[in-house]
Amino acid sequence: MKRIAVAFAITIAALGAPVRARAADSNNVTIVVAGGHVQACERHFTPPAKPPAQVMILVGQKTADGGFAPAGAPEDLTITAGALSRTLKKGDKELKLDGVPEDAATLTIVGQAGPACDGVALVQPAPSVLHPTAASAAESDNALIMQQARAYYETTADKSTEGGALGRKFKIYHLPDGSLAEPLPSHINEKDRLELIVLGPTDAQVTFEIVTCEAVPGLRILGSYADAAKIGTVPISGLRTVTAELRIVPYVHKQFVQCAGTLVYKVTVKRQGQPDITTTMSVVFDPVYRLAWGAGLVFDFVRPISYSLKPRPAATGTGSETFVAQSRDYGGVRPIILLGLHYCGANPLDWTWCDRIPTPFIAIDPSRIDQGFMVGANFQPFSGVGIVGGLSVYKSEVINSGAMVTPNQVWTAPGDLPKHSEFNSDGIGGFVGIAVTSDVLGKLLSVK
Repeated sequence: MKRIAVAFAITIAALGAPVRARAADSNNVTIVVAGGHVQACERHFTPPAKPPAQVMILVGQKTADGGFAPAGAPEDLTITAGALSRTLKKGDKELKLDGVPEDAATLTIVGQAGPACDGVALVQPAPSVLHPTAASAAESDNALIMQQARAYYETTADKSTEGGALGRKFKIYHLPDGSLAEPLPSHINEKDRLELIVLGPTDAQVTFEIVTCEAVPGLRILGSYADAAKIGTVPISGLRTVTAELRIVPYVHKQFVQCAGTLVYKVTVKRQGQPDITTTMSVVFDPVYRLAWGAGLVFDFVRPISYSLKPRPAATGTGSETFVAQSRDYGGVRPIILLGLHYCGANPLDWTWCDRIPTPFIAIDPSRIDQGFMVGANFQPFSGVGIVGGLSVYKSEVINSGAMVTPNQVWTAPGDLPKHSEFNSDGIGGFVGIAVTSDVLGKLLSVK
């Protein structure tokens, strides 16, 4: 093994508040669309000896600056790899192929009128060892560099992950051909930071280009009030001995880049006498929510006082009389609409211990919006569903000051009781129940 110094790096970050990253993102095939038709199909990984088990199909358009912007498929497309066949529906922007057969050498993409583009090779042809050529010598050089890069990554590279539920820092390593050294983490979200690193030869020029990186919103809310209210790499044998060294050099760039949605970037490796290698990578970030609308059913233990006029038999034994009745009943089972705070920043696709810490919320009863409110905590063992409890604060009725009215008093005056509602200790109580986020509520209500 030659001495490995190490090769080109960039530090990129995603801060702030789904995102979602996939292991198959290291094996991308992009379908380029233009004018409502498929223009080309491009592979963004070096074909290994065996086809990758997972392939991510991405659909998009070329931008004016040579970048790639996600777009929907212009028609239903049939994606076939060996015996595996899947349909990419019209309008869909991506499709993950899982379980690609080991005998699948080519990926075909067929539309309604026939093949939408040339087949995409999934495996690398075996090199010729009988007739060495300049090309095969270059392949041998590249193979040695790839072996050294792989060995460095597996034995020396710092692959540690820093941070936790409030945000992590991942080191994402690329091999000299631009492919990922290992699959991306299963989930990356907007709180996480990415440090992109390329292991490349010392005689290569490595460049990065950030094609797409949306700004992370300062505050993202899950659901809506309206929805809540419905409750109503392989080594290749070489032909010659070559000397190749690797190095890592920091790439001067902004230390952090905030991204939401999909991060698309290009890695280009240029070497004298070798064809340029350009790899386009994409990382989908899970959105992170700080606030969430929800709805639930609770039992309200508050017992506000209310006054009314009711009839009863007269004390004389004949006829009836009207008296002042006082009641103090439990609020009972009530619907609530709540707005909760996720201080850790919640990713519904990757629920963590921090998300299971009870979160504060404020709520109202839609049947008595002008009478009071509730505050409490929501314990959510799973995304979208929680056990709630807290304090109810509602108005209670009182007799107007100066009115000589007492409970059970016979009422003979015309009109209603001189009373009004106000917040006092009689209208304070507790509640307990269950709640769901408004998106879950919508799904439940749609089930027939």
